[in-house]
Amino acid sequence: MFRAGQSDTFSGDSVFAPTNMSSDVRNPAEYNQGTDPVVGTTKVDSEFDGLGRLVLAKDNNEPGERQACDERILGGGEFVARTLKEAEEAERDRSRLRREGWTPERVLGRAGEVARIRPSMILGGGKRPAQALGRALACKWMIQDLGMKGADAARFLGISQPAVTIASRRGAQEESRLDVRLSRSGGEGA
Repeated sequence: MFRAGQSDTFSGDSVFAPTNMSSDVRNPAEYNQGTDPVVGTTKVDSEFDGLGRLVLAKDNNEPGERQACDERILGGGEFVARTLKEAEEAERDRSRLRREGWTPERVLGRAGEVARIRPSMILGGGKRPAQALGRALACKWMIQDLGMKGADAARFLGISQPAVTIASRRGAQEESRLDVRLSRSGGEGA
């Protein structure tokens, strides 16, 4: 709230004037974009995607260069471009698996096949090595490959959400160690 006659600026108002301002801080109205340096990126000479998000921007620290950027990702242009590319590839793989008909039930069957146990043995608790292997692979494939939420996978498998997270991490290691994939030949399905 302002008192009568006050404004939201601090010029000339001792009540609202910051006490620790340095002499180089100026009124934004006096800022000259042509002569005053700015650190960071600017939306001048930039490109936007169909949702209005900034995708390429001119970096004021590197005159003449344009870098990939996304307001949702903090980091330099190369990092942003790499992160967006990885996200697009993961979504493309998820879409392919869904088109091939991969469902949680089918994932359970594939995990049972690799672990050499009945798929029903993967559900719920159980610490036998084959059960743990099947559960780990099923969690990894449901969460990371199909993009299922951890809570949904936990309900489906009859285990806790933290157990799904831990098993998913272990499943990634086991997948590499055994050199197995959800889709046997990368595109044909099981």
